[in-house]
Amino acid sequence: MPPAETIRNAGSTQQPRMTRTIATIRWLFTPPDPPGVGRAILWWEARRIPVNVLIGAYGIVCFLIFFAAINGSKVLQPGEDAVEPIAIILVPIAFNICYTFGWLVEAPARALAPGLTPKLGPRLLLVGLLFSFCIISLPAVFWVGYLLLHVLGIAK
Repeated sequence: MPPAETIRNAGSTQQPRMTRTIATIRWLFTPPDPPGVGRAILWWEARRIPVNVLIGAYGIVCFLIFFAAINGSKVLQPGEDAVEPIAIILVPIAFNICYTFGWLVEAPARALAPGLTPKLGPRLLLVGLLFSFCIISLPAVFWVGYLLLHVLGIAK
């Protein structure tokens, strides 16, 4: 979590919400000082819940868009599921397993090459988040595209 001072300052009425968001993003991608194997693990675990909240919120928005688009396209038969219910349980578990690979890659890398850039963790996190956002977006993008083709009369 962000340092207590950041939270106190972020909660003041003088700072707009955008400033708090920027402070949180900066904290999310600030490397540990000094970098090391133990610090890398702690760095990743301190960010697990905020990253899960971020990914979860984005996932819910994409799910709602997906659901609206698939229903609007009239592809589903009555009683048919838009998504496999077990996937709703397995996706967060799979995400957290992949998230753990962040420190499972960084910690041994730091042990083998202590002179690695301190920005390794933040860079791995950024790549993982971008990949996750792309994967999460795919069903919504596909079905919105299909719905548009359906509305235009190109797809039936």
